[in-house]
Amino acid sequence: MAYHYDPRTALEELDDLALLPSPARMRDMLARTSLPEELVVEMVRSFAKYQATFAGAMALAREFLTKLAEEGSPKT
Repeated sequence: MAYHYDPRTALEELDDLALLPSPARMRDMLARTSLPEELVVEMVRSFAKYQATFAGAMALAREFLTKLAEEGSPKT
């Protein structure tokens, strides 16, 4: 069964399969960039929004997947 039909597997792999870079990696990318300083400063200022949005999406996905996993196997 493919993972996208199994909420238990999706829940286990949630952190590994997220397509957005984690906030820690995004922060590291910002720190290592060679973009103009003004642009980096602007991006760093909006970084808190990225962190909050990322955390909110992960929490919501975890909530959905936990409920689905508790309900048992998907219908065939």
